[in-house]
Amino acid sequence: KKVNDAYGHPMGDQVLIIVARVLKENLRTSDVVARYGGDEFGAVLPQTGKAEAEVALRRTLGEMGKAVVTVGDMTIPLAPPAWGLATYPEDGATPQELFAAADGAMYQSRGRER
Repeated sequence: KKVNDAYGHPMGDQVLIIVARVLKENLRTSDVVARYGGDEFGAVLPQTGKAEAEVALRRTLGEMGKAVVTVGDMTIPLAPPAWGLATYPEDGATPQELFAAADGAMYQSRGRER
């Protein structure tokens, strides 16, 4: 939304395309990635423990930090995304519990409580 408001929808569309590409390139084909909000993506990494998920997260965040968006003569770097990580069964036993744990972790990564 911030990109759309500041730079227009074509730039916002490019941001979504680049974010999706970075996620696809840095996660496995068995992982499931989905956009579930205007500026939120989620990833389910089956058969992945917390340590492996943290490695995937660090790798993906590192690549996201290198990404830039170019539309016409305008180029902007992507801002570091907020993130949340939750693993089964440590952080929850149901999808709802896991989502709530990941959402809480995302707010903590932004430096504020939900």
